[in-house]
Amino acid sequence: MVGTGIAASFGVLIKGGDVLEHINDITAVVFDKTGTLTCGKPGVTDFIDVLDKFKPQLASPRDQVGDLAEQEAISFSDLKEILHLCESSSEHPLAKAIMAHINQGDKELKFSLTDFKNLNGEGVVAKITNNETGKEMKVLCGNEKLLDRYKVNIEFNNFHLNMLSLEQEGKTVVVMAIDDMPRLLISMKETSTTKTEASAVVNYLRDVLGLKIYMITGDSKHAALHVARYLDIPEANVTYRAYPNDKKRVVRQLQSNGEKVMFVGDGVNDSPVLA
Repeated sequence: MVGTGIAASFGVLIKGGDVLEHINDITAVVFDKTGTLTCGKPGVTDFIDVLDKFKPQLASPRDQVGDLAEQEAISFSDLKEILHLCESSSEHPLAKAIMAHINQGDKELKFSLTDFKNLNGEGVVAKITNNETGKEMKVLCGNEKLLDRYKVNIEFNNFHLNMLSLEQEGKTVVVMAIDDMPRLLISMKETSTTKTEASAVVNYLRDVLGLKIYMITGDSKHAALHVARYLDIPEANVTYRAYPNDKKRVVRQLQSNGEKVMFVGDGVNDSPVLA
């Protein structure tokens, strides 16, 4: 009772005395990355019009890249408005970073959002309607897993190589595709590698308490390992491009190996593993 009372005064809510008993048995700590070890406040570093930069290689069969003429009719300003509409219904830190970068303000909207679906660990799928023509578009905004799911072609010119190059810089890459054609390539990076206190916390848990440290994230391999190296977390203890259920699977695997696991996370994507 004393322990839970003192913890509450520091804003830490403990479910009961049995939880305090279990804490004593912990052997491994698994961290979520974004918003937990990192600040979860990335800034946009690259904002590329795919049609403008990669256009010479887009004049290929319609079934590969869609109707080029229709795509060319969508201006860069239109693209930003469409992207803002898609991300406005998402609570993800990346979505908030994109919205802050675009900053649409109170201007009159040319498009409207008619349907929205969030796919955890991948991105969002939306239907956007042109208010002037009534034409509806399918818009995808997310990572390579989302593009793979909807069979969006990214193997043209150096587009995919550009995506990989940005990831190798430790950046998180998001692509917006309209009617299965990539139109915007956005990359983001945290202003600092981790939260100020992350290194001290990880070092204390590992070096003072002797606990094993793991990290799990839906982010790309390079973005994940960039943070892991900074915190001296072994690459073998890092899981990247993870769906919410992958996080649960990793924890169950550790438990089956005899580990007593504490999981530290902050988002909806972490709710299955926290439960």
